[in-house]
Amino acid sequence: MLYVRNILHIVFDFYFIYNYFCRVNINIRILLIEETTIMAIKIYSTPSCGYCKLAKNYFIKNHIKFTEYNVARDRAKAEEMVKKSGQMGVPVLDINGKVIVGFDQTAIERALKR
Repeated sequence: MLYVRNILHIVFDFYFIYNYFCRVNINIRILLIEETTIMAIKIYSTPSCGYCKLAKNYFIKNHIKFTEYNVARDRAKAEEMVKKSGQMGVPVLDINGKVIVGFDQTAIERALKR
């Protein structure tokens, strides 16, 4: 009886471990799918802008990739920014086509959830 109980215990442990790792594997796959969702995030900024730094730090802290354009140096990107936002103020954030002027964390989070 001891022998059968040990075998059942080993089988149960194997089943538990197998199910645990399968669930972990499924969760990893789901996370990978969520991570591969492409977000086109552009930040139009200048080096001396404090709100631009806040916006960039927000994305860095949350591990969100973005493309930064320095409109003080790049005239073409500055014109692109004005066409999108209708103004010269920075930062201008373009999150998948949703334009946000200034650092508005609530609006950024709403745009990211789309």
